[in-house]
Amino acid sequence: MQTAHARKWTSFYLSLAVPGAGQLWAKSAWCVAWWLGLILILSAWSWAEAIHRQPWIPVGRIISLVALSLLSAEHAKRLAEHPTRPRLPPVKASIRLAPRRGRSIGTSIELELAKSASEVWRQISDVRRFLVLDTFHDRVILMRPQPAGGVDLALSHNAFGYKFLRFGRILYWREGQGYAFSDLSPRNPRQAFPHVFFIEIVADENQPDVTQLRMIVRGKWTHRWIPTTIGRWWVYYVSCDHARILQKAMSAA
Repeated sequence: MQTAHARKWTSFYLSLAVPGAGQLWAKSAWCVAWWLGLILILSAWSWAEAIHRQPWIPVGRIISLVALSLLSAEHAKRLAEHPTRPRLPPVKASIRLAPRRGRSIGTSIELELAKSASEVWRQISDVRRFLVLDTFHDRVILMRPQPAGGVDLALSHNAFGYKFLRFGRILYWREGQGYAFSDLSPRNPRQAFPHVFFIEIVADENQPDVTQLRMIVRGKWTHRWIPTTIGRWWVYYVSCDHARILQKAMSAA
C-alpha cells in the first residue's frame, strides 16, 4: 500500500509526463481542465507556426509545455495528499527568508492557531506524527521510546519519489515550550545542507485560546556547484510548501 508521500510523487510524475494524468490518477475532475489547457497550447502554437513560421516558435512551444507540465505536476501532487476537512478557523501563516549571510540559509514559519498552548504542545510533542507534516519527511524513528534532549533520531525522506535516510539528534527539549533537532547527512554531517529545526510555542496571556507556533530552519548551503542564491530560494519554496502542509493539518486537527 502506498504511503501519502509515495502517492503524491506518483501523481507528480504522471502529470509531469502528461498534464492531467496525475489528476486522473488521483480521481479528480481537474484532469479535464489540464487536458483542455494542453490542447489549447498545442493548437495555439500550431496556428502561430502555420501563420508566421518564425524560428523562435518551436522554442516557445517547448517552454509553454514545460511550464504547463510543472504547474500540473505541482497541482496533482497536492491533490494526492491526504484529504482533510478543516474543523477549525483557517490557520494564518507567514514565511520569511532570513537575510543572506555567506552560505548560511535561514527561514521561519509562523502559524497563528485558534488553540490553547497545551493543545498545540500535545500535537507537536508527538514527534513521530508531527515531524512528517513536512514536504520530504515520511517517517521519524526515535532511538529511545520517548523524545528528550540528546535522543538520536533517523529521518526517512521521500524527495520526488527517491527515499533516503538522514540522521539527527534532539538538541534540547523544553516541556510545554518547544524543542530543536538536527537533520544531517549520514555520509558527512557537514555536507548536503546540514540544518537544524527550532520549534517553539509562543503563548499570549491575553488570548489563551490563540497560540503562535514558530518553526525556524537554519542551515548551510554546501552544494558548491549550485549558486547559494538558487539554494536560498529553493529552501524558501520548500518552507512555503511545508507551511501549507502544516496549515492544512493544524486546521483539521
